[in-house]
Amino acid sequence: MDQAKLFETEKFIKSYGRHQSFYPRYGWITRGFHAVKENPSFFSDDKAGIYIGVGKNMVSSIKYWLQAFKLIEPSDEEGAQRGDYKTTTFGECIIGSDGLDFYLQDIRTLWVLHWKLLEPVSSAISWYAIFNHLPSNELSLNKTIEFIDEFSNANKEILGNYTIGSIKKDALCFFGMYSSNKKDNFDEGLISPFSELGLLANLGSNKYEFIVGKKPSLTSEVIVWACKEYMQLNNLESVTVRRLAVDENSPGRIFKLSGSSIQEYLDEFSKNYPGNIVLDQTLGTATLKINNKDNLSLESLFNL
Repeated sequence: MDQAKLFETEKFIKSYGRHQSFYPRYGWITRGFHAVKENPSFFSDDKAGIYIGVGKNMVSSIKYWLQAFKLIEPSDEEGAQRGDYKTTTFGECIIGSDGLDFYLQDIRTLWVLHWKLLEPVSSAISWYAIFNHLPSNELSLNKTIEFIDEFSNANKEILGNYTIGSIKKDALCFFGMYSSNKKDNFDEGLISPFSELGLLANLGSNKYEFIVGKKPSLTSEVIVWACKEYMQLNNLESVTVRRLAVDENSPGRIFKLSGSSIQEYLDEFSKNYPGNIVLDQTLGTATLKINNKDNLSLESLFNL
C-alpha cells in the first residue's frame, strides 16, 4: 500500500494508545473538565477516580481525551505544579460556566469536538490517518491495523516509535468510539456519544463502512464554521468546494462529505443567512468566500 508521506511535524503530538483502550463515554468530558477547572492538580490526585466515579485507568483516559479535544492543556500559570492543567479558551467557550453547551447535550458540540480532535496539533495520530488517508470507505479491524502500521512506518521519522499492540488498541478504540450503540451495548455506560454522529456503520464480523454524504445531525452552521477554520489554518481567502471535499483535514475528509453535499450545506446556509458567505461560480467551479468571519464564530453560529 503506497502511504502518504507527511512533512509537517507541527501537525502532531507523538502518541499512540494513550486512551488506555477507553473511548469517551457519556459524562466523562464534562466531569473531567469541571474537575480540572475546580482543581488544576486534579489529575495528580490519587483519589481523582473516586471524586468522579471512575477507575484509575479511566482517569488517565479522561485526561488524554480532554487534551485531545483541546479542552484542557498543561498549566503555565504562576505557581503551577508539574502535572497541573488548566481549561482552554475553547473549552470555556463550549462547556465552561457560561459556555454554549454546559451539559454537552447539543449534538452540534460533538461535531465540533470531532473536528477539534483532528485539527492540528493532533494527538490522535491513528484517527488522523484513518479519516484523511485511508483509501477506502470500507473498513475491517485487521485491515485498519495493517493500514495504521504501514502509515506510521512510512512516517516514522515524524510520528516516532510505536508498537503493533498500541496500534491495535487505537483501532479497537476508534471503532468503539464511532460505532458503539444501544443495540450492541445494553449498558449505556459503554456507549460513546460520538456514535450518535452517524459516521460509521457496523456491518458485523468486525467490518464497518463510513457513511458518506449529508448527516441528519450535521447542520449548515457547523459546516460553515469548519470551512472557516479550514481556511484560516491554510491561510486562504477563498477556496473551491472541491478542495473543501478532498484536501487533507478538510470538512469533506473529517465529516465524510462529498463535494455535492458540501455544496448543498453552503447553499442552505447562504439562503438562511444571506450576506455572510459568497459562492462564486463564474468559472464553473464553486468557490467559497467569507464576508464576515466574526459572524461565523461558534458563539454566533450556536445562537443563530
